[in-house]
Amino acid sequence: MSTRMQRTPMARLAAGLLAAMLAAAPAAKAQDLAALESAVVERLTEVVAAEAAGETDTEAQVALMARLTELVAGWQAAGKSLRSVERRLEYRAVKAFGRDVPALLTGPDGRLDVAALVEQAASAVGRATRKPARADPYLSAIAAEGQSTTVATARIEVASAPATPEPEPAVAGEASAEPDAFGERIEVEGGARYVTVVPGDTLGRLAAEIYGDFFEYRQIYVANRDRISNPNLLAPGTRLRIP
Repeated sequence: MSTRMQRTPMARLAAGLLAAMLAAAPAAKAQDLAALESAVVERLTEVVAAEAAGETDTEAQVALMARLTELVAGWQAAGKSLRSVERRLEYRAVKAFGRDVPALLTGPDGRLDVAALVEQAASAVGRATRKPARADPYLSAIAAEGQSTTVATARIEVASAPATPEPEPAVAGEASAEPDAFGERIEVEGGARYVTVVPGDTLGRLAAEIYGDFFEYRQIYVANRDRISNPNLLAPGTRLRIP
């Protein structure tokens, strides 16, 4: 079973809008993608302004992720890597924000970092464009016998459950049959969940992994005010509560 929690309403709304949009949209041209980059930065500016004022602009967040996911899908279709998309956005963001890096976009090294947002958008692209596999006689036979197909939501992977034998209950300490790199970091103690910070972690990255929504980083911060001295620079080794 995946350890990722259910996506937030905002994330589910954005995912639904993106699925419909990507299914109907033709391949974007380079000039269209450049215009999308400008739109992403504009929406990002709105989100940052709201965060700086201690507010949450949900409409701007949804618009940002919609434009960003469309942009990632377009550049991926053009053969560009995610790192290439990150560099392009970082260049535009630097021009927009100058040296005043918004707290929302501060990476573990204190510099501008849009990787977590781009990764969430890429994950949305994968969910929206995933197509059902072609019919397979073996899988059809399994389906006819009432077996189910499970989907690991924390990573976009599909695994077919074996018809026989029935799986034995997991034994404490043994590895999971569905490995999840992030899930293995989750610790359960007294009914509460915890995760220990490792180099490269940010509140945004953790929120995207746990809730499927970068903007839910506030939940983690509020639940760990006594453990986080600087929300923009998480100290490796810090044990955070997962609300």
